[in-house]
Amino acid sequence: MNKIIICLKKCRVMYLIGLLLMGLNFEVSAQVPAEIYKLSEQIVYLKKVGHWQKGSLNGGFQLIVERQGDMRGSHHLYVRWVCHCIQTKISIISILEQNSDESYVMTQPWYEFKQGVSLLNYYRRNIQTDLWQQVQIQLTDIGEYKFVMRTVNYPEDPILPIR
Repeated sequence: MNKIIICLKKCRVMYLIGLLLMGLNFEVSAQVPAEIYKLSEQIVYLKKVGHWQKGSLNGGFQLIVERQGDMRGSHHLYVRWVCHCIQTKISIISILEQNSDESYVMTQPWYEFKQGVSLLNYYRRNIQTDLWQQVQIQLTDIGEYKFVMRTVNYPEDPILPIR
């Protein structure tokens, strides 16, 4: 078991080194703070989903969930646009409504493509108030999104939060 944990830590470190090396190709907008590119070793979920296209460029999305603090800590969510092109330019955004001063734990997100719009969906629970919310993030353009949220009594399909 200890060997597996050590391997996971090494893999996360190698992933973070890769992020730093690829930092030379990051497409950074003036509105995105540079500190969000420095993800910690607390990455608990990493998944490539969907497809985007803009003009002759195309690629996919990568969802990154990072845990803050201990096992009961809140989750921060980042979306990265990866280009399948020669430039391999990457845009990454912090979902500000999820990564706010309030503490939320979130369920595993799922991806949908409806009526030409990429949608990320998940449930989240406010750690302080125990209030559940259903969240939908509409990826509107490279590096841009719309955040839609509604309060629910309890998720219709209860999914355990990411650990």
